[in-house]
Amino acid sequence: MHSSFQLAARGSFIPSQAHTTSIMAASPNLEAKDDASPLTMTVLGCGTMGIAILGGILSSLDEINSTHSRGPSYPTSGSTTPMDDLAGCVLPSRFIACVKRPESAKKVRQALCNNPALEVVRGENVASVDRAEIILLACKPYMVEELLTEQGMKEALSGKVLVSILAGVSKQQIEGVLGYDDDETEEQKKSRCLIVRAMPNTAALIRESMTVIATSAPPLPPKVASLVTWILRRLGMWCICRRRPWMPAPRCVGAGRPFLR
Repeated sequence: MHSSFQLAARGSFIPSQAHTTSIMAASPNLEAKDDASPLTMTVLGCGTMGIAILGGILSSLDEINSTHSRGPSYPTSGSTTPMDDLAGCVLPSRFIACVKRPESAKKVRQALCNNPALEVVRGENVASVDRAEIILLACKPYMVEELLTEQGMKEALSGKVLVSILAGVSKQQIEGVLGYDDDETEEQKKSRCLIVRAMPNTAALIRESMTVIATSAPPLPPKVASLVTWILRRLGMWCICRRRPWMPAPRCVGAGRPFLR
């Protein structure tokens, strides 16, 4: 494997406390969470990949909460979900799937067996983001501007974690769509959402993906890093990709998991 790729089975994505103090304000909603407060995750553009991620999370939560089946089972890779080092973070327990069409809403509900922890909505993107602490951007790449420029979206994302799995859409492009500017004041920069870019492949449908996660500069706070990697690990394995070779990384991932082994 190329030296720029790092397999992260032991939580190497989690930075030391010394490197995180400068960006704690970038995700206050998540860092301030305690075990008694439920965490909500919203999926913007919940299509095939969004369903795969939600299915993996819901299945893992079932495994964690009980050794007995408490309802419909979700697709797994045939083995139990490993318990990751969560660095004291709270796992999501409420989920909102945002779709555009009635048939899409029906597809999500059927695929996830009408799970009681899941709410499927249409035309409520901003309100759904406002109710969440972590947001998964899973729409078609050409829809990103339409979604993120909705009135009130920038404010709804303020201080939250935005995980993008969009192919061909860079972090800088997302920042540009949201109107982030280098000339902003420090207070304005603190109100930004924290953007994490990741690229799973189609094997995510059976929880056998090799997901590439782009490094963040500065590093993510421990709770954010733990939660993001826990979510993406529901799809299979993951690795860290340094920023410089990120462009070919999605192509390698798209070729399939065996290519990166």
